[in-house]
Amino acid sequence: MKTYKGRYRVKNTKKYKGDYENVIYRSLWERHCFRWCDENPKVQYWSSEETVVPYYLSLIHISEPTRLRRISD
Repeated sequence: MKTYKGRYRVKNTKKYKGDYENVIYRSLWERHCFRWCDENPKVQYWSSEETVVPYYLSLIHISEPTRLRRISD
């Protein structure tokens, strides 16, 4: 199965909130959405993955009972 990914070239750079030179799509559907946001006059601004969400790795995970036993020994 072929996957589609690449860089999207933003046409309306004033509408894009973030680094408009580093917009990456990971599917044809996502590329289609980017194009729709970029070209639609009703969309005032848009962005893609510009907000960083920090994830913290936990040593003890509820769904891994074997790991829990090894840590508690």
